[in-house]
Amino acid sequence: MKKLYFDCMSGISGDMTVAALLDLGADRDVLTKALDSIMIEKFDIEIRDVYKNGLRALKFDVMATESHVHRHLADIHEIIANAAMTDEAKVLAYKMFGIVAEAESIAHGIDINKVHFHEVGAVDSIVDIISTAVCIDNLGVKDVMFSGITEGKGYVKCAHGRLAVPVPAVLNIVSLHNLTLRQSDAEGEMITPTGAAIAAALRTEDKLPKEYKVIKIGIGAGTKDFEHPNVLRVMLIEDAGSEADSICELSTNIDDATGETLGYTMEKLFEAGAYDVFFQPIYMKKNRPAYMLNVICDESCVKEMEKIIFLNTTTLGIRRYDCKRTVLKREKAEVFTSFGQICCKKVWLGDTYRIFPEYESVRAAAEEKGLGYDETYRYICKEIEEYIKNEEKTDK
Repeated sequence: MKKLYFDCMSGISGDMTVAALLDLGADRDVLTKALDSIMIEKFDIEIRDVYKNGLRALKFDVMATESHVHRHLADIHEIIANAAMTDEAKVLAYKMFGIVAEAESIAHGIDINKVHFHEVGAVDSIVDIISTAVCIDNLGVKDVMFSGITEGKGYVKCAHGRLAVPVPAVLNIVSLHNLTLRQSDAEGEMITPTGAAIAAALRTEDKLPKEYKVIKIGIGAGTKDFEHPNVLRVMLIEDAGSEADSICELSTNIDDATGETLGYTMEKLFEAGAYDVFFQPIYMKKNRPAYMLNVICDESCVKEMEKIIFLNTTTLGIRRYDCKRTVLKREKAEVFTSFGQICCKKVWLGDTYRIFPEYESVRAAAEEKGLGYDETYRYICKEIEEYIKNEEKTDK
């Protein structure tokens, strides 16, 4: 299972991200074709090797005349819709711009569709976001992790005047999408709104595997110079852990709780990261009907799970079992069907794999089409089978 890990030791920006992904192996010809199709003011790109504090890195620059065009989100969507890029890349570009629009709307207290894109609506930022989407799609890696993102201090000049670092849009993105910041003593902005939006849109996992192999490294250079190398490192890694996985099972008997209490407790446990929560009907002393609550979770979540159980039930003790489990390798996948984009789970068994549609996607499709859930599920599975066959033919 290959994944991407963004090491943001010097922050993150759009140009740094594109450069790192190209250095990692994203196809330049595919990117050039997409950029040539963008219907905006004339621009040129330059890709070259540079050195930051003695380290080689790739630099991605967009050269364009200053743009005075103030675009709205609908304008950006039209640009993306007409670009020569895959549907998957378009969805990702929409998502990144949507994140920026949401952050700006909060900062300025206006409707998201009335936000004027200034810096992020400029030609270089449009190119950076579309290029990132194209490169990520081209690399074909679905799972992405980020380190804590380092930020500088001081002030930055922008269309709204002199603002403290991090700027409001960055802070809003960080807050809304639970990104982790690291403070440095370096003067200047290290995280741009575009960079923050990229991190928020791409992140699928919160931590690295316990054991992994580094397959390849891409290094993208920033424009500024600091005492440390101003680069973004993106690593293609592979989970090297065994298929045996350690988990914990928590169990307790409850004979004096209402159904509402138990249902609420289950919701809170899932929200806190439980892998599974279930109840078993049992009989306790004096033949009292009761329920056994079982929680399966990661070892790191045990204290939080126990806190939720003690807080929301009357139990006085919780049993804990440390378990080993064998798991199949799996990854997130998206399949485009006649019902639209369906989120799926791709599960590997040796060299073969199966794809299962996720419940929420099937439910949404059923409601949109006015069909029953089972009927919709069968139709989607049939289209997924065709998708797998076509993919296998392509591989051959």
